[in-house]
Amino acid sequence: GVRAGGCYLRLDRRAEAMKAYERAIGADDREGIATRRLAKLYAEDGEDDAAARCYRRHLEMTAAEDVDGPEAEAMLYLGTYYKDRGDLDTAGLYFSKLLDYPGHEKEEAKASLREIRSRVVVRTAKG
Repeated sequence: GVRAGGCYLRLDRRAEAMKAYERAIGADDREGIATRRLAKLYAEDGEDDAAARCYRRHLEMTAAEDVDGPEAEAMLYLGTYYKDRGDLDTAGLYFSKLLDYPGHEKEEAKASLREIRSRVVVRTAKG
């Protein structure tokens, strides 16, 4: 479960930690802890698609109206993920959800939204 994953990480056994988190997701990850930790590990390993999949699942599981730290982290990651792939509409949706959040994610989201707007203006001017 989640605890086993944490123990494996402390022992610097990433592969076992990832397997433990995957088992926890299938069993008892109601708070989305394993999903979020697995997303971070995938992101650190450069496996962006897998990290995005986990962060999306985390947001689906928590379905929180209020954005807390873990949800803000997921939204910022997903916004950046979609922006980097040229899906500016989806990126904008994730970034917009952070505008009411008080953390540093809000400022990063604002900057990314400005970048998206400038890309859209440039694309419209060229088109």
